[in-house]
Amino acid sequence: MQTIEADVVIIGGGGTGLPAALTAIEGGIKRVILVEKRRALGGNASMAGGFLFAAESKRQKEVNGEMDRDVVFKETMAFHHFDRIKPRLLRVFIDKSAETIEWLEDRGAAFKFGHVESMAVHILEGMKAPVGGFSRVIRLLGDKFQKEGGQLLLNTAAERIVCSEDGKIQKVIAKNKNAETIEISTNCVILGSGGFTGNRELLKQYFPDHYDDVYWTDSVPNMGEGIQMATDAGASLDDRCTLVRETTYSFETKKSMPNRAGMEPRSIWVNNRGERFADESIYMDNMATNALVAQPGMLGFALFDNDLIDYMVKNPSPVLGPDPVSIRDIFELEAQTGEWCSVANTFDQLASWMGADREVLKATIEEYNGFCESGRDALFAKDKRHLFPLLKAPFYALKFRPLMVETVGPVQINEKMQVLDKLGSVVPGFFAGGAITGGWQGNDYHLFGSALGWAINSGRIAGENAIRFLQEK
Repeated sequence: MQTIEADVVIIGGGGTGLPAALTAIEGGIKRVILVEKRRALGGNASMAGGFLFAAESKRQKEVNGEMDRDVVFKETMAFHHFDRIKPRLLRVFIDKSAETIEWLEDRGAAFKFGHVESMAVHILEGMKAPVGGFSRVIRLLGDKFQKEGGQLLLNTAAERIVCSEDGKIQKVIAKNKNAETIEISTNCVILGSGGFTGNRELLKQYFPDHYDDVYWTDSVPNMGEGIQMATDAGASLDDRCTLVRETTYSFETKKSMPNRAGMEPRSIWVNNRGERFADESIYMDNMATNALVAQPGMLGFALFDNDLIDYMVKNPSPVLGPDPVSIRDIFELEAQTGEWCSVANTFDQLASWMGADREVLKATIEEYNGFCESGRDALFAKDKRHLFPLLKAPFYALKFRPLMVETVGPVQINEKMQVLDKLGSVVPGFFAGGAITGGWQGNDYHLFGSALGWAINSGRIAGENAIRFLQEK
């Protein structure tokens, strides 16, 4: 058995643990050990495209962007109806967010303030696709952590956080890839081990009304081991968690396909009965996923005509993937297998492929085209700039299902990222952040870019408060 001493041990080298570790070592803590069970840093943060929530940043002010932190706070609390949200936790996240953009830029990243549809967000410069762009930032932070003298243990899985009889952190037990036990003596731990998207048992336990195996996920399949570690160290757990979901995910592949083509707001979404079920322009909002999972089989179909495909090629969007110009060819090639796409000269043919009633689909298309002609969606009130009639053959149908992005919870913390026990008291020296913690989201995910934003901000806040804890010892 190998024995090491550390001032602070960070468990998980992703979007929370890495900023926490770098914050600690830049703040003067000498012996900082970062334990990561995989062979590389990043976790789900490496899968992120680069959309980051922040309010009142310099980048926002440069373009006179409107995102007042008090307005965001009040609107978010109202959205969640004060249910499952800790106001002080949400407030510290929002108030820290602008500074975190600057912190990242000081370390080599670059952002611009913009909009995805109606949602304001900070966008990583150079982002070309909705997946994987943030890995560049992870590399920057990881390199800096090691240059500053931080110790990185890759291929090493933390297994247990050991506390004394009076509840104080004593050590972390881990194993490396050779199954060798490593005992790290420490009085301070920051837990950032991520969620449990890879654990079907926990998914069905926490989300019996939302989760089904139909979900696709391109996230790192974390198993939620940190939950048991936290519990054994005295942490209190929430009874409920949040499932961060998105809609319109197609195909069984990742970056190389236009997986998110169904997000085109000018398309029509129908279920397998041929009925339209939502305003298609809300694709970036969690309520779109709620609408989808309420459909038979949790499946939907995005419909396009020839002119809309032409429009998508001429007006490429990041959601379409790295090569939107080839979208027509991809659809036609995939239609040969008939699993995810169909291309037809009539809507009757599309209805047959979808399993929908021809007359129902025909009535849906006629109604929608009438909305486009009048300039008013009399059903879902979709913005008229997205009303695009489907008139010209060939017609295209793309099947889609929900995407599972991340889980939120259930470890309870306060606004200093200190882990709380079952009596609501602080577990001395124990901090946590990121997806494993609750209290910053309610039943539905809210604030575009906040999953990545919360990971980084909570990691920084945990690191700062860990410094204070160690200095006060």
